[in-house]
Formats: sequence, C-alpha cells, structure tokens
Amino acid sequence: DPGNNVVENPSFESGTESWAASGTAAASAGSAHDGSQSAALTALGDKVAQTLLTEVGKTYDLSVWINAAGMTSEKVVFDTQDQYDDTCQFIITGPNGGWTEYAGSFAATNTSVTLRAFTSGTFAGIVYIDHIVLTENLDGPIAGYEAWAVSNSVTGISTDDDDRDGR
Repeated sequence: DPGNNVVENPSFESGTESWAASGTAAASAGSAHDGSQSAALTALGDKVAQTLLTEVGKTYDLSVWINAAGMTSEKVVFDTQDQYDDTCQFIITGPNGGWTEYAGSFAATNTSVTLRAFTSGTFAGIVYIDHIVLTENLDGPIAGYEAWAVSNSVTGISTDDDDRDGR
C-alpha cells in the first residue's frame, strides 16, 4: 500500500519473526528506538535480512535507526543486498553516538528487495538496528532533484515566472 510501511516486524517487537537471522543476531531489549526491542548484532558474521515485494518503476523510501555507540571495531552495514547501494547503503565504521537515522530512496528495478544488516571487517562490540521503514513514495521521483541536491544549484532551466507565483 502506498505510504504504508511494508516491512514486517520493523522494530523486532516479535523477536526475529519475519527476519532471517544468522550468527548470534537476535532481538534484544538492551536498547530500542521504537517500542521495547531492537535487533542486536554482537559478533562478526551476524546478520538479519528480510525480502519484500516491490513494483518495478515505483520509487521507495527507506529508513533505519542504528545505535552503534557500543561498536568498538568496524564495521556494520545496512543495505538492500547490493541492489541500490548508491542511495541505500549505510556503512558505519565507528561509534555513532547513539540512535541515528539513516535514509535513502530508490526506483525499483526488480520485483523484490532484500533489506539486511550485517557485521563485517573486524567488527567487535554491539550494534542495535530498529524501526526499519520501507514505503512507496507517493510523489515519485522529482525530475532534476538529484542533480540539484548534489550541486545545490539549478542550471539550464529558464522560466518566465519572475515573481515566482507559479504562473
């Protein structure tokens, strides 16, 4: 449904139900951003993942809250299993000071996407993952928006709307 979160059990309130958990990854009441639980990654090789249906051509917004304050060695990654790394791969290489939101969007090129959080490198410590949200963007992509966001300017566009009233 447009605008509704399609992630099942997005805050791990039902443990790891709807999530494929591996290693020592588990739901934990040790820290939570939304509700009373989150996923805790505590060892190298820990992972939680969930595959969701998407519709080709539609734009989706993704966000996740990560508490890496207890991470003592790098790294933890939240991504879309390498499908949309340019906008939806979040790599945390050191403590982030507590609950931090990471967000991006993508235009679906496949009929499904796998959201995953995993430890890698020389990971040590504890990282909590919570409140994962994937929603269809009702507005869709905005032409020229990405270029504007990167350069913070708009070029090559002319308008006769000198008083900026939209007419």
